[in-house]
Amino acid sequence: MNNVIDLSECRVLLVDDTPANIDVLYQLLSAENIKLLVANSGESTIKIARSAQPDLILLDVEMPGMDGFETCSALKSDELTASIPVIFVTGRTDQSDIKKGFDLGGVDYICKPVQAEEAIARVRTHLGIQKLIQSQRVLIEKFSPTAISGDDHTASTSHELRAPLSSIIGFSRVIKRHAKKKDDTDLYDWAEIILSSGDYLLRLIGNMLDLAKSDAGKIELNKRPFSLSDLLTNVHVICEPLSEANNNQLIFRETDSITITGDETRVQQIIINLISNACKFTKEGTITVSVHQDDNFYNLAISDTGIGIEQSQLQSIFQPYHQATQATYSEYGGTGLGLSISYRLAKLMHGHITVTSTAGVGSCFSLHIPIDKN
Repeated sequence: MNNVIDLSECRVLLVDDTPANIDVLYQLLSAENIKLLVANSGESTIKIARSAQPDLILLDVEMPGMDGFETCSALKSDELTASIPVIFVTGRTDQSDIKKGFDLGGVDYICKPVQAEEAIARVRTHLGIQKLIQSQRVLIEKFSPTAISGDDHTASTSHELRAPLSSIIGFSRVIKRHAKKKDDTDLYDWAEIILSSGDYLLRLIGNMLDLAKSDAGKIELNKRPFSLSDLLTNVHVICEPLSEANNNQLIFRETDSITITGDETRVQQIIINLISNACKFTKEGTITVSVHQDDNFYNLAISDTGIGIEQSQLQSIFQPYHQATQATYSEYGGTGLGLSISYRLAKLMHGHITVTSTAGVGSCFSLHIPIDKN
């Protein structure tokens, strides 16, 4: 797994009042080329964490004076150290103790005596999450609305972000396979968080780069004949997990064999964006994809039974970085880029997207692709 993600720049603080316990963890993690710091008390932990800002803390629970739980509580109440993830290292396996650790802000625990493979896997998992968080910060700085320019610097920065994210995604898949083999549900869930977050960030980077290219007039289409039914079959496979995440049912209505001349990749991107949007704002409902053809357009409708959109918001939902309301953003997240990019791509293909919606009932987004009559 060492080739999947580079941990050489990561710093981990090891905390234990027993030197022998520190030695075990030190030897294990030194082999991973991680930069290691050591503390032997709660007080020294807080001091080192404030000054060194480690990426992760492995914290012993049973220490004299300020124990691990008290130390964690102090770390989480301090602005400088609150965001540093804490993994408890403990011989306590009582569920109430484990729950207490999570309630205080711990992200995981490692049982004593420490098992090498498990400890390394859990450390790597949480360092991977930290790398994702760092990538998000870079995204905010590099791709804020005022920074989007469509120039070569934007493309270069996008490439720089894609590379480490691809490594993180690859690493998370290795961890998932390892966790499944070992029947470790906790580790599997953490790896799934890394994978889904990494996939989301890659889509976000792609959307931001597309927005920059669109503003600069640099998006080029690759037009060729393709099967719409084959494309929708592929989309169904991709979007099914998105639907299941909110216990939704994703239905694709039967379609005749239709051949479209256009940019297959961009059409698929639009449909996935629209379905993803429907899945996000629908819970325990239904998303239906249907196709019909008139004299001038192929019409793909994505309807849902989600929260719907207020009529006053319909005119602005295709604007970049738009969210219907602050409350919607707080609950559902997102950047508001997916719809904006989809709208621009449809227009570039001489098509358009329409929407009808009723708040509290659901929405229907329709992609209209012109029929090539030449």
